[in-house]
Amino acid sequence: MKKGTKKKTTVEVYKVLKDLDRKRKLTPENVFNEGKSPTSPLHKYFQWDRDKAAYEYNMMQARDLITSFKFEVHVYRREFDLSEFVPNPKTRAERKQGYVSLATLKTRKKQALEFMEQELAQLFGILCRVRGYAEELGLVKKIEPLEREYKALRSEIARNLPQ
Repeated sequence: MKKGTKKKTTVEVYKVLKDLDRKRKLTPENVFNEGKSPTSPLHKYFQWDRDKAAYEYNMMQARDLITSFKFEVHVYRREFDLSEFVPNPKTRAERKQGYVSLATLKTRKKQALEFMEQELAQLFGILCRVRGYAEELGLVKKIEPLEREYKALRSEIARNLPQ
């Protein structure tokens, strides 16, 4: 890819999305329809080979099926719905897909801590994004306690990770 091409493509894609937004038509279906034209800057973001697209969709369905098993946990009068099968930290670290039951994680302290570490990494990404929104909306003081709690939890898990 030529230098500057990616930025130009990103700007073109952004313009299409902003145009759909301006028309109040920014939906996945409309984005997909805009991408159908081979001349559209959105075209390359979709899988047009039907066999490959079907395979990718089937893999998404399989992931959804694996993670669809839930159970309830009651903690201090609060109820949580949790997935029975969660991403396996070992395969995730290898950039592969795999799942493991929470019951199995309970018996494997190192793997359980790695799982929590990965979950917290996702939480941190969300927390950073929320902080940005909070700054824009003048609500930073509401986010600061969450940041402190996140840091404390992260430190506690880091202390418990086997070396």
